[in-house]
Amino acid sequence: MHVFVVARIRQTQPIGLFREIYRRWMMKYRWPKADLVFVNSQWTASQALAFCPKLHNRIVISYEGLQHEIFNTVAAPDEPHGSKKFGVLPGYLLWVSNFYPYKQPEQLIAGYSRLDPEIRRLHPLVMAAVIGQRLDAARAQAKSLGVEHDVKFLGWIDDCWLAPLYRHAAAFCLASREEPLGVV
Repeated sequence: MHVFVVARIRQTQPIGLFREIYRRWMMKYRWPKADLVFVNSQWTASQALAFCPKLHNRIVISYEGLQHEIFNTVAAPDEPHGSKKFGVLPGYLLWVSNFYPYKQPEQLIAGYSRLDPEIRRLHPLVMAAVIGQRLDAARAQAKSLGVEHDVKFLGWIDDCWLAPLYRHAAAFCLASREEPLGVV
């Protein structure tokens, strides 16, 4: 059995009655019978063990990885950094995620809005994310806090742009309440 997400163990994020019933049934009746349970982060392992302590000698953590030849700190001399494509210069603050509630995009925008306006001008918040259920709320919040010109919502971006976006950011922002997958 391979477990990717156990965030549903807790009632912090409702997902729908039938999904909840199915997931609880799997955890209660299938996990204890599994010969091995593969998880992809220490956090997921701790959550699985909290729910089913009998798994302690049957959990295997198989960390997800990345391609180091692509995701590294060395930019090619001619590497595009996104100024033409996305309208941002190097030095931005980067958030790459989905607009799920546990990713807390609203908290990130609220914290960002408290920065000095000059810092925000030099370091816009770039939110590269799959369009999700909270995108409109995040845009509305940026507008209500007066930072809509400092926050760039890129939407879906091609994989070829991920490494350059990370490389040219001043900082990566992770506002998640929890990261069940061990990845962003």
